[in-house]
Amino acid sequence: MESKPRPTTGCPKWGYAKLWGGNVGTRSEIHIRNLSIGDVIELWKHWDGYPSYMVPLFKEFAMWIRQMVKEQVHWLSYPEDVAAYLIAFEWEKTKEWIESLDEDDRRFAYLKPDIRPRGRINDLEYVYILDVGNTWTLKGYRCEGLELSDEERKMIREGREDEITHLRKICEEKILEIQIAPTIQTTQTK
Repeated sequence: MESKPRPTTGCPKWGYAKLWGGNVGTRSEIHIRNLSIGDVIELWKHWDGYPSYMVPLFKEFAMWIRQMVKEQVHWLSYPEDVAAYLIAFEWEKTKEWIESLDEDDRRFAYLKPDIRPRGRINDLEYVYILDVGNTWTLKGYRCEGLELSDEERKMIREGREDEITHLRKICEEKILEIQIAPTIQTTQTK
């Protein structure tokens, strides 16, 4: 049986190893942070954490979210909002992909968010850090130990990931530049 080729961004439901003839359960952590306000959200992705999939996914996501927020560009600086949009984006891409499968392949497909809060999960091959604000920078690392300690996660939250000895940087690039207007404060005059 021949199945549709897997797209390069957005979808990959992952128990679908049969559809691709192999195992694609390459786990990754995603840290969305804004160091200037001290916020970090940790997410986890089970399937296809390879840079060849994740970097294009983040680039497509950056363009998508910019359209979604319209004039509310300040939302793009809040890790909580960006994380919620990322989960929704991946969900929609997965639904589109499943709908594109022929009926025979669709029987292997299940619909479950693959990007989700990390919780207590400590199983990874890659770490992606998305710094948000006026400029979004994506950094990718290969984890040579398949886990991070609580202290190492604290280092990521503080912007000290380059000090973690078993992380090997594999990419770093700007993926979005925006202008977020400073908050205008008004005072009442009597």
